Amino acid sequence: MNLTFRQIECFRHVMLLESTVAAADALRISQSSVSRAITKLEEEVGFNLFTRDGNRMKPTHDADVLYQAVARTIDGLTEIGRTARAIQSRRLGRIRIICLPALLETTVAKIVGEFALRHPDLRFEIEMGGMARVMEEVGKGRFELGIGAPPGDSPEVRSVVLDKRPVCAVAPKDLKIGRDGVVSWPELARHRMIVLLPGSPFRERIDRQFEALSLAPNFVIEACTQQAALQLVRAGAGVSLVDAKCVASEETKKDVQTLELDAPMFWESCLIFPRHELPSHAISTFIQFLRRSTESSIRY
Repeated sequence: MNLTFRQIECFRHVMLLESTVAAADALRISQSSVSRAITKLEEEVGFNLFTRDGNRMKPTHDADVLYQAVARTIDGLTEIGRTARAIQSRRLGRIRIICLPALLETTVAKIVGEFALRHPDLRFEIEMGGMARVMEEVGKGRFELGIGAPPGDSPEVRSVVLDKRPVCAVAPKDLKIGRDGVVSWPELARHRMIVLLPGSPFRERIDRQFEALSLAPNFVIEACTQQAALQLVRAGAGVSLVDAKCVASEETKKDVQTLELDAPMFWESCLIFPRHELPSHAISTFIQFLRRSTESSIRY
């Protein structure tokens, strides 16, 4: 069987767009070229892939089955490309970091900027994602360093604690809440609360605290990041719990109340590495700088 990449590419686009015209536009080729590629592919595989329903190309059952294999192949090619870029990055003196949004926004971005000024020959690539993505990308070696919450047991990654970060409550300026700058967990539970989406390590930490105190909080808004939650508090939509470093600036403190918790809570940030790879010299140097900047006493 002599299949070509162009045939597979055309098939994939027609499956996704259900039109040879739309597929041709996406591929920047003529509609007749797409139609010829589909015809040749059908001749090679020996069965029909589409039936026409007006202007719509309706895939057959056999096409659906074939597409599953095509999708796996495309995903594999994408992963090969990512892995190649990761290898190239290490050779070129590039540092690739993937980080939880809360840590990137409050700490990591600033520290990377300071480190880059001291090492102008290094190149950086920084992405953010949830813990599942951080674990996957670091475990597969596409990023040399992840910065996130404790990952638990994993055969693909190893981790060390970076620091323990205090959590504080934030509330609209005009809301009567707490006493002398301190709020209790039962009082928080009675207010409209803005929290992160389920699955976030920070959200899980908060859920466990409320459960331990047998409290049923009034969660009214679920936000994608702590900065988004903070903006919602500024707008008066409710109160929230955030990493204290999110409200460290004087400008932010002008817009919201910041309250300590009567029962203090902390969450840990961790450095996450591929389990079977030693960090490059550039990464090791960055980690030392990161640790000094976060004033951590834990040795790497």
